[in-house]
Amino acid sequence: MTVVRKILLGGLGLALIAGGYWLLISKVMEQSAAIGELEQAKTQVERTLRTSIRETEQARRELELWRGLYSQLQDITTEINQQREEQQALLSKLREEKDVQVYLECPMPDDLYQWVRQN
Repeated sequence: MTVVRKILLGGLGLALIAGGYWLLISKVMEQSAAIGELEQAKTQVERTLRTSIRETEQARRELELWRGLYSQLQDITTEINQQREEQQALLSKLREEKDVQVYLECPMPDDLYQWVRQN
């Protein structure tokens, strides 16, 4: 019986070692699966980050372009307003002149009015 007990104890020991080994392998497999998922998620995040960086740079370039265009439009608008003020002042001066007042007050003959409209 002692031989049978030794065999049984040896078999039980082997079973415990095999079970421990199987648990260890199972944990390693689970951890490697988790690591694989994390690496895949990391790759996706990196890809998304690179895309976001490119889009941000593109938006920044477009914003700079629009700022430049807006600045040019502001300059043009300011210049036009200054010219308009100058022309208004010139027109006011012209209206104060006696010859111009006579011309402005003189009615246009109907025939001349028709001719101007037709041509």
